[in-house]
Amino acid sequence: MSADQFLSFEITAPLFAKPKHLTQTTAWHGHLPFARWIVAAAKPGVLVELGVHEGASYCTFCESVERFGTNTKCYGVDAWEGDHQAGFYGDQVLKALSAYHGPLYSSFSTLVQKWFADAAQDFDDGSIDLLHIDGLHTYDAVKADFEAYLPKMSKSGVILFHDTVVRHGDFGVWALWEELTKKYPHFEFTHSNGLGVLCVGETPPPALSWLCGLKDPLRGEVHDFFANIGNRLIWETEESRIRDRLTVMETSVNDQQSKMRWDNEFLNTILQSRLDESAALRDELRRLFADFKTQEAKLAEVFVELDLKNAEIEKLSNLAQALQSEIFALRNSTSWKVTKPLRYVRSRNFAGLKAGLKPVVKFGWHVARKVLPLVPGGQKVVDKITASRIRRFEETERQKFQDEHTPHYFIGQDLTNIDPAEVTPLVTRALSGAPATTQNVAPIITEIAALSGHGTKDLFRSFQKDRLNEFLESEDLVRLPNAFSPKVSIILVLYNNAELTLPCLKSLQSERDVTLEVIIIDNASSDRTHELLEKVKGAKIVKNDENVGFLLAVNQAAEMARGEHILLFNNDATMRPGTLEAAIKRLDSDPGIGAVGGRIMLLDGRLQEAGSIVWNDGTCLGYARGDDEDAPHVMFVRDVDYCSGAFLLTPKKVWEELGGFDTIYAPAYYEETDYCMRLWEKGYRVVYDPKAIIDHFEFGSAAKSDWAIAQQQKNHIVFKERHKDSLAAQYAPSEDNISKARIRGRKNALSVLMVDDRVPYRHMGSGYPRAADIVEAIIAMGHNLTHYPLQFPYDAWDSIYASLPDNVEIARGFGVTGFEEYLVQNAARYDVLIISRPHNMAIFKKIFDKNPDAFSGVRIVYDAEAVFANRDISKAEMLGKPMSMDRATTLVSEEISLAQPASIIATVSGEEAKSFRGGGKAVVEILGHKLEAKPSDVPFSARRNLLFVGALVADDTPNVDSLVWFANEVLPKVNLSLEQPLTLQVVGKVESGTVQTLASEHIHLLGRVENLDEIYDQSRIFIAPTRYAAGIPHKVHEAAAHGLPCVATELIARQLGWAHDEAILVGKDATEFAAQIARLYQDEELWTKIRAGSLQKLAEDCAPDQFDATVARLLTE
Repeated sequence: MSADQFLSFEITAPLFAKPKHLTQTTAWHGHLPFARWIVAAAKPGVLVELGVHEGASYCTFCESVERFGTNTKCYGVDAWEGDHQAGFYGDQVLKALSAYHGPLYSSFSTLVQKWFADAAQDFDDGSIDLLHIDGLHTYDAVKADFEAYLPKMSKSGVILFHDTVVRHGDFGVWALWEELTKKYPHFEFTHSNGLGVLCVGETPPPALSWLCGLKDPLRGEVHDFFANIGNRLIWETEESRIRDRLTVMETSVNDQQSKMRWDNEFLNTILQSRLDESAALRDELRRLFADFKTQEAKLAEVFVELDLKNAEIEKLSNLAQALQSEIFALRNSTSWKVTKPLRYVRSRNFAGLKAGLKPVVKFGWHVARKVLPLVPGGQKVVDKITASRIRRFEETERQKFQDEHTPHYFIGQDLTNIDPAEVTPLVTRALSGAPATTQNVAPIITEIAALSGHGTKDLFRSFQKDRLNEFLESEDLVRLPNAFSPKVSIILVLYNNAELTLPCLKSLQSERDVTLEVIIIDNASSDRTHELLEKVKGAKIVKNDENVGFLLAVNQAAEMARGEHILLFNNDATMRPGTLEAAIKRLDSDPGIGAVGGRIMLLDGRLQEAGSIVWNDGTCLGYARGDDEDAPHVMFVRDVDYCSGAFLLTPKKVWEELGGFDTIYAPAYYEETDYCMRLWEKGYRVVYDPKAIIDHFEFGSAAKSDWAIAQQQKNHIVFKERHKDSLAAQYAPSEDNISKARIRGRKNALSVLMVDDRVPYRHMGSGYPRAADIVEAIIAMGHNLTHYPLQFPYDAWDSIYASLPDNVEIARGFGVTGFEEYLVQNAARYDVLIISRPHNMAIFKKIFDKNPDAFSGVRIVYDAEAVFANRDISKAEMLGKPMSMDRATTLVSEEISLAQPASIIATVSGEEAKSFRGGGKAVVEILGHKLEAKPSDVPFSARRNLLFVGALVADDTPNVDSLVWFANEVLPKVNLSLEQPLTLQVVGKVESGTVQTLASEHIHLLGRVENLDEIYDQSRIFIAPTRYAAGIPHKVHEAAAHGLPCVATELIARQLGWAHDEAILVGKDATEFAAQIARLYQDEELWTKIRAGSLQKLAEDCAPDQFDATVARLLTE
């Protein structure tokens, strides 16, 4: 058998044609030519694909069956629901595929919507000739698919496996593939995530026997033949997409150019107008100056007259003082006291007259409403007067509501005057198809209220009353969880407001992630609450004979609680999914936490509070009231003075230790504030966690204003007396103090602002692992940190806090345009400002020079890392275009001058520090990387191949340059010098088109891998072929920490300060680099020596305690 037989023109010519069905998901596109070939060459009788999704591969199989006339029966099997790897989706994918597939291929192809295991029963044993497995890619799932379908394979059966080189996450096809290739003839393509070809039949088709039996170099040539065709298809597809995008962009550019021309004409017109105005103003200025001289003379005369007036005023003042003395004597005389009753009667006469006229006016209005409509135009008069009376009534009632429902922290908000434009986006989201809940119905009602002028809360209550009526008239029940051994006991205290209690209970009904019990205390409600409770199952319900108030009812319920924790929860609130689980996770994370609260949202979709502040006078403030739900300053975890009793989670044993709510505050007000203050005084923490979030009606059970105000005032006095020592340490009530008081921390804690390009994701390299270590060190010291992502400010919150401690504040969304405003407004609240990277320091320096007073008292740290100009200088030299000495010196001095505002500079190495000290910057600290050695015990003999780690984003970057140079200049030399060719595994995000073309049998692009431990343990040598860069490479330190020796360029060895043949091997050029790899790869003794030397240098350069101590000096010394 020969290549000519199976790669004939008749078979290969169609391989170059563009497939008819190209999907958005491109992972299989690189193998579509092979899909055509295998159908033409193998001519399967029955073809089955497991995991069709959008149909990229399956429709190409079908297209090939039709093109080559192979008389094949095709079956595409998929549940069309998705999975956690491919993403989940609805039935729209299957509908779209069926609409395309049916008219073209239904005569020989069937789409089967079943789970793979169920569909296997539809096929006879030995009936399938070609099987493609591309479903869930975990090891267990793929193995189960293989074992279920292996009996179904014919004697000529062949199985295809996709994603054989993908190793990140829980992908496990590669592991099963390695097992199967030891047993069956096979062939593997390593491009487009990898495709394995496995001959499982006794007598595979001749073409497949030929393919799987190929040896190098022909095996590699066939691999590259299909890879090149596949990559060409990907490039053509991408080129088409890019052309489409360019067309759109060109249209946009043309539009912008037209607009700019118009703007220029407009601005020129404005400029000429301003010039004309300027000339007129100059004339006016001359006239005013002449007037000024005239007025100056008159002013001198006025001053003379003023002296005379002052003398007269002094006389009148003396007379007024004499008269005041006479008035005082009169008011204390006997005659004045005797006539007091007469003055009182006179003052009451007018009030009595007004009261006496009220019935007359009321009767007159009654007659007017009857008579005026009988005369022309009379009805309009009545309507106008009525509207005026209604407006006065509504204003009076609204003011009365606010007076009666002001809480003890004195914050309220009138929702009837909300601008509809502000809530329209919320309404749009709420109407997107989600079921009606408090979370999405409330903003709709707010919109209606804003448009109609009616009260938001009244409309919301009316809406919930309708729902309550529907529920009570139905056969439905509320079935609440009731665990035998609950993790948490939820306490609800009811007093009327059944319409608000129902959504509260329903939000608890759906809670399944936490074992819980619900304890309900009904404080003698007089509305339909008793009917509602009759339809509640699973809760422990106690009905009090009288309203004992919130405080005593909570204590009563807590005595019955069986849970490990107690949750105080208002009945006019609903809990969002995941809230309870998040709060419990936070509480369980530290035995020193005494209570946890979260975000509390109002009906209009804005914050009621995000933790609360206690001032030193005993008054309180709900932090961030009225702000957006995901405002950056409420999205991080922090210790707070207290959290609202609307949602407060506390351990039961701590509750009992403190004796619950102090009954001195009964029946209500200040009880949760007092409880949290007592927690702090006992050494416990109160923590705000934004992942816990509830929607709150607010004041659903508020009492009458006279009583409420009196109760607040009484309990305020008690609270101040009980906690006078603690209050003395609190901040004074002031808007300027809010930013400091919002975090309850150690008194010696610093407030630090750190500015960098972006949130420091470790996988991105480029100095971000070190930046992440700085962040974690500052937090571990107990300081408060705000991170400002200057260049890339819009990362998702989930991504941010998956990478950073969740108690770091992220100034998200401000970016470069908002940087100056943010600094000027907020700099004074920070003790330390850290600026990373020279381009960010350049932006800061302009702001600093413009607003120096804003940074008075702020310690400015320039985390320069390195002199980046040196990278540009070395790059120019490498490209054969060296800079002149003057140009190079200018670049370095300009970069060093950026440090002028800084008190201290941090660099990553001694060599970089010398540059700054040589530039006149005396205070320089060396802050390298932070790593602990964790070498595995995998021996030299069990390791294979080479490893490169680094993000490969743009072509014009050091990483891409180094990898391309190594692949083209070094690796071929290495493989010529060894008996068996080596494979280079490349780990890191790949966006560079040049790098993508390097994929081959001996270069595997693995993409981003979350955990590199296993790959480090499998590899024998780490390579660092960097030809131009600044700073020190984190990836070499990381490899050393895993016990993996490195071959590097002279530049890398010099930056590290590591000696050749001791801690690292150095290749000065491509030939020597290849020779050092061959030497190290074959010499176990040398490999062990270099490994030990690099571990020793790592311990010297990257010690964690040394790193942390340096960060501390940057902040304080």
